[in-house]
Amino acid sequence: MKYKKAKFLISNGESLREVSGYTFEAMFSTADVHMLGVHHEKGTARKHAHWVVTDLNTGLLVNEGATRKEAVELFMSVNLSKLERLVYSNVHYSASPACHENSYEHLCSVFEEMARDYEKRA
Repeated sequence: MKYKKAKFLISNGESLREVSGYTFEAMFSTADVHMLGVHHEKGTARKHAHWVVTDLNTGLLVNEGATRKEAVELFMSVNLSKLERLVYSNVHYSASPACHENSYEHLCSVFEEMARDYEKRA
């Protein structure tokens, strides 16, 4: 697996922040490549330092691990297939007949809008 140093945005669902970490590619069973990020979060009084895998299209946390290797291995062995099912889901975000977005596409749209607003303020 190749990692590339990068800065990227992560989301808590309400706000964004930029982190320094690494990007890497994961391949779905369809042979489509999906970009993810992994970054180190410093510990707090309630939580130990850990590594976080983030979906770069939504900015959302996918999973965590004590080390970068552990976090990425967990993603590859457990969460890659879950993410793939979410990305290719046929379940529409809204019950409206005019809605053609699934939940993942909707999360991507919301994140893109938040990222544009974030860049304007920066």
